[in-house]
Amino acid sequence: MSINSFLSSDNITIVTPTERVARDLRGRRAFLKRTAGETQWDDPSFIGTFRRYCTDQWESLFDGRQLLHPEQLLTLCKQAIDSSGSGDTVISSMSMARKMRQAERLIREYRIDVGHASAAFGSELSAFIQWHEVLSKRLATSDYLTEYDLPAELSVALQEGKWEPGELVVFYGFVSLTPSERHFAEVLKGCGVRVEIVESQVCLLYTSDAADE
Repeated sequence: MSINSFLSSDNITIVTPTERVARDLRGRRAFLKRTAGETQWDDPSFIGTFRRYCTDQWESLFDGRQLLHPEQLLTLCKQAIDSSGSGDTVISSMSMARKMRQAERLIREYRIDVGHASAAFGSELSAFIQWHEVLSKRLATSDYLTEYDLPAELSVALQEGKWEPGELVVFYGFVSLTPSERHFAEVLKGCGVRVEIVESQVCLLYTSDAADE
């Protein structure tokens, strides 16, 4: 099936890697609906970024933990660096905090177990592990949550029956799914949701075998 086939459907969920891709799809959906003589003032479909989709679903759970904005996480990263013994060796803690925030995103997106990292690889990794541990403790004790944690948290909530994603979720425009996105798609599929990946106008039914190729 082509992406236009999904765009013509009712009550569809399409997640994208960027807002620009989502905006293009929303425009195409409006054109297709208008061409077909259909007008929807209150469209129940979701067409947006994966990040926005996860945020919307998380907010519907009314969980007591506070979801941090990127700037709030940046502040906590800087505090973790400044409070460490190695913080004095950093020329610009704010610049390093930005790099740390990016590293924290990658840890979650690629499901990296930092506990298995070895300080023997160098002083820089040793310092980062120390900062990461300080940040992780702060997040846990304060009931804070980063947006990068949402796919994993939503996966658990879905398996516990706390929210319903709908019958069909389409991933469109991704060069490749990160391990976090792939795991989320697997959980959706395991809970009976039809998950499709559309790449280069070719639609593939998402299966565990396809994910490993």
